[in-house]
Formats: sequence, C-alpha cells, structure tokens
Amino acid sequence: ITETQELQRRMVFKPEAEGLQRLSLRVDSVEEEVVPLDNNHLDFTVRVRKERVRVLFLDWKPRWESRFVLNILSRLDYLDVNALIGLVQPDGVLKRGVGKGFWPENPELLALYDLVILGELPSDLLTTAEWQALKDYVEAGGSLALLGSGRLDPLPAAVVQNLLPALPRAVETLPPADAETLHLTAAGCHHPVTRALKDILQSTGFVAAEGWREDTLGLLQTGDGRLLVSTRFVGVGKTLFLDTDRLWRRLNPSALDAHAALVAGIADWAIETRKPADHKPQPDLFRYASHESVQIWTAADSATNPVVEVSDGVRRLEAPAYQAHPGATWAAAVFESLPPGDWIAKVGGGGAASEPI
Repeated sequence: ITETQELQRRMVFKPEAEGLQRLSLRVDSVEEEVVPLDNNHLDFTVRVRKERVRVLFLDWKPRWESRFVLNILSRLDYLDVNALIGLVQPDGVLKRGVGKGFWPENPELLALYDLVILGELPSDLLTTAEWQALKDYVEAGGSLALLGSGRLDPLPAAVVQNLLPALPRAVETLPPADAETLHLTAAGCHHPVTRALKDILQSTGFVAAEGWREDTLGLLQTGDGRLLVSTRFVGVGKTLFLDTDRLWRRLNPSALDAHAALVAGIADWAIETRKPADHKPQPDLFRYASHESVQIWTAADSATNPVVEVSDGVRRLEAPAYQAHPGATWAAAVFESLPPGDWIAKVGGGGAASEPI
C-alpha cells in the first residue's frame, strides 16, 4: 500500500449498550490490493462495561510471583488494580478506608471488587470480621484468587479455609522441586487460566492428589499428582488456587508469553466463569475465537455421562461430558473449533445457558 506495505488508522467505536456483543469490522479495499475479500473484515466479541474491572490485591511481603502478577495486571488497561503489600505499609499496619491504598473498610466496599487476589498472610493481618466478610463475598458471587508458596495455605483463618479448592494442610510442606515435571489435566487444556500452556506442557488425566475435594477442578499438576493450579465453585462465587510461587521460575525462561496469558486469564475467569445450575450448563467463557476449544461444565451424573448440546438455531452439535476426575461433582464437554455464531448450550434437551456463547 505504501513503501512499508502498511497503513495504520485508528477507529473509535462507542457501544450503545452494556453486555456481551459480537461486532463486525469491514474496511474498504484500496487500489491494487491483492486479497481484499479475505482480510478486510474482522468479527470479534467484547463484554462492554461502564467501568473497568476492579481488582483488589493483597500480599504480606514482596515476592517474585506476586511481582510478576502485578506487572501483568498493570498492563491490562481494562483493569483498575488496588495493590497492597503488608510489610511496606507504615509500621506494617494495613490501612482501612475507601479507594486505592486502603483495604475496604466494610463489606459493602469489598463487594465492589470483581476480583480479590491474596498471597500468604498472617492470620492477624485481617480481623475476624474481615475474614468473615471475605467468605461472605465469595459465597455471594465474588471471585477470589490465591497465590500460595507451595508450603503453607495462604488463608490462615479457619473461617475461610473451606474456600480453598483443596483441603487445608495440617503442617508446612515442601514445595515441588524445580525439576518436577508439570502436567495439564484435561480440564486445564481448555480452561481460560491455563489453556495458553496447552502446546508447552504435557497433558494428562487427573492424578489423584492428597487433599482434593470432590468439587475441585484440577488444572495444573506435578507428575506425582500435586495440584499447582486448581479452582472450585463456592456458593454463587468461586476460588482459584495457584499453589506455588515457583511458577515464574519454571515458566518465564521458556514460556513467558504463556505465563503472562495465565495471569491475564485470571481476570477472564473472574468475570465470565459461573457455577453451573441444575440442567443449565455453563462454559468457561462466553466469547471465543473460532479456532479455540469451548469447554462447557455441567453437574456430573454417576450413572452416565451427560450429553451437552450446542445449537445456533440451524446447526446442532453434541458431545459427552466427562467427569473432571473419578467421583467429581462436575463434568465437562469440549467442542473443538465451533463455527462462528451465537451458540446456546443445553444438557440433553434441558434448560438453556444463561446467555449465548
């Protein structure tokens, strides 16, 4: 088109409404353009909000994994991050109040956040009432991500330990060695947090790990079955557990982009992933590129594998939903490369998903 074969234009579009929208961009061809019909259009999906996604981040001390997470989150311009590190506060005292630099002074302010990310904290950093408010926040529909070190559980207060995807550990444990192999589970190959690792790490079926719950969804494990990334639905909300701060050391030298995508995927998980209801399956996300796999969750049936159907009004596809692991509460059906369109999911003719994929 020019001497550099590139011409850039900025196009600004203001949506008329909030919510999930599929948009089409069309650009006129120019003289002597070789393939104007093939590359002059783009279909994409956005979730429109009036405000940025609010993220509350709290860790007790600076460490590599938390620094990496904050570095990535700060680059996502659709997030508004309130980052707090306990040790760097004056006298190590966490300030309560309104706005950035403060821990929310009441449950109503905590509820304004779309995502809360916690590292390992002393049990007295938050009051008993604040730990209870955090538990209530999750059960009411909030999203809580936890950054562990692989040694101790990051939630010391008994009132919230049941939020963890795995049962609380009784004593400190040794984190996995750097030489330990990492494996994606079947669910982890398609989940928004870990799917960027699909072409980098080995994939395996779920290996039973000590302390996992029936409703735990394991995403990333060590070769001997230790859960490193797992998630769980709690009440109306959900929790995500990254059980080691060694991930940055394992992934950054060889898979930096995928590690960054893992962190960005936490925000996707917080906003879009929802707990499946009875006969109402839910996908990991509601928006995909046409080449990406779509994973849809539903309640597991101990007798048979439920069948998930997706339809766009003309076409209908189906796939069996397999349990995340033996005895699991949840089962997932995977659809590879759904054709572009608006797809509704059902379980064996049951109720529709809450909104189209």
